[in-house]
Amino acid sequence: MFIIHDARIQYCFNIAGKKPLDYVNPLIGTSIKGFGEGKDGGGTMPCRSAICYDQFVAQTRENKISEMPYVYEDNTVKGFMATHQPTVWMGDYGVCGPMPQVGSLRLLPNDRALGFRTRTNT
Repeated sequence: MFIIHDARIQYCFNIAGKKPLDYVNPLIGTSIKGFGEGKDGGGTMPCRSAICYDQFVAQTRENKISEMPYVYEDNTVKGFMATHQPTVWMGDYGVCGPMPQVGSLRLLPNDRALGFRTRTNT
């Protein structure tokens, strides 16, 4: 059954002249501009395996209602967190954003934030 289903999917991609990867946009749902032309900010269910409860994301902002923890345009990472927040209008709860650090302990997210380049993810 799975082989037949996979063959049908491959047939559809071959007709369109595209590969499955051509349809993937990992940035959907990450834009602060959101809901504008060509933007799908905050309204997309995350890709994950079946029956998976949490996903881990880089945290660029405080997570709360009407605010996603990762925003593409930000240029600092304040921590990494497990989240089950599928949309911008549902806040998460029990937020904990650990961040690896060296030197003196910095507890506040803005104090421990590290810069990065979004385009290269470095």
